[in-house]
This record gives sequence, structure tokens and C-alpha cells, in this order.
Amino acid sequence: TGVEVYGREWLFGVAIGLEGDSEMVVDMFIPDTTGICWHAPKANVDHSFRETLSMGFTALSESELMALIEQMKLEWTSSTYNILSRNCHDFSQALCLQLGVSGLPPWVNSLAPTGQSTYEYLENTDSGYDGGEAVFDLLGTVKQGFLRGLGWELEVKPAVLPYRRAG
Repeated sequence: TGVEVYGREWLFGVAIGLEGDSEMVVDMFIPDTTGICWHAPKANVDHSFRETLSMGFTALSESELMALIEQMKLEWTSSTYNILSRNCHDFSQALCLQLGVSGLPPWVNSLAPTGQSTYEYLENTDSGYDGGEAVFDLLGTVKQGFLRGLGWELEVKPAVLPYRRAG
């Protein structure tokens, strides 16, 4: 996502530069630089435009906006970008709040927290076989996050498995 204000669409991402001679040019991650940039509204060639959401009007002047962006550039560096936990949607949300307008609707970034939860779950789960219970827990968490992102609340009821005594 990006935030359009005063004729510029502001966004956050990983800064990639080109390095090499004319025979071999490679993309290279640029550390310690800001991840904030701007382009003409709806003109980012690296992304597909989907729709415009009106967040309201800011009370900041254009010069106050530019001062805010300069301040945010220090915090939103390219090296802090993470597709699951600190992405363009998180930046857009933070910028909207700083502008004093509405935040992003929850559905905009619902899949990233679900992906982050899934990643953390898999990283912190012991590798012992548990009869598949962990897989069902994982799928339930993903389903709940997905439905929440669509604006649907789901009451999760724990599965009850029949207990049979051995012997």
C-alpha cells in the first residue's frame, strides 16, 4: 500500500540498487538507507494498483508533511523491512495516523500477521510427532486469521476426540 498526499504516493520497502559495470549489472540490497520513497499516484511499476480508499484529509501543511517524512525516514530504514511483521501496510498505517486521518481497514494487512503467527508457531513447535494435532491447530489459526481479515468473526470450538482406554 501507499499513502497519497499532496500529489505524491508515499511507500515503504526494501531499497535495491544496481551495481556493476555495463556487462554485468546486479541488484544489490542497500543497507542503512531509508525504505521510504514516493512516486506519482498509481504509477508504481513494481506493484499492481487495486483501488483507492479515502482516509480523510490531513490538517498538516505540505512543509509539515515533508518534515514528518524526514523524521519517519530515520525509523523506517530499508533494513527493517519484513514482509510479515514490518511491511508497506504497517508504514501506511503509521503514516495515516501521523497525518491525523483514518487508519487502514483491518482487511488490508490481515494476511501478514497470520503468516507471522504461522512462522512463529512452526519455529517454536517441538519436532516430536503428536498425531497431527499441531497441524490441526496450525490450520485452525490460519483459517481464523483469514476469516478475520475478511471481516468475519469465527468462534473457535476445540475439537473433542473420543477417548479410548487401552487394554
